[in-house]
Amino acid sequence: MSEVIDMPVSEIPQVPVYSIKETKEALDGVMQMCMVLALVLKDGAQIGDIAVIFEKISTDEILRQKIVSAFEGMGKIPDEITHITVQEGMELAMMMLSFVPQFIAILGKKVA
Repeated sequence: MSEVIDMPVSEIPQVPVYSIKETKEALDGVMQMCMVLALVLKDGAQIGDIAVIFEKISTDEILRQKIVSAFEGMGKIPDEITHITVQEGMELAMMMLSFVPQFIAILGKKVA
């Protein structure tokens, strides 16, 4: 016991701190891509839709960055989920619910 007391602070093992940063980025990127797919495919899948999707990704810098961010930290997500708190779980739920009005707006638009 005295060894622990005499140990310099710098040598005390640190407990890892987890957040849900990577999980939130992954969910945001996936949901952004789902919205693009919903918008493009809501009138039925067509061969030209592939070009439209790739064009949207290549020309929309914000969308592209969100997709990149979604995949960059995926390896940390299992640890984040394993150590998630109730508050963080609620935060993720609220984040996902925030996409509902956007999907309603996309799917509610009439197809030309």
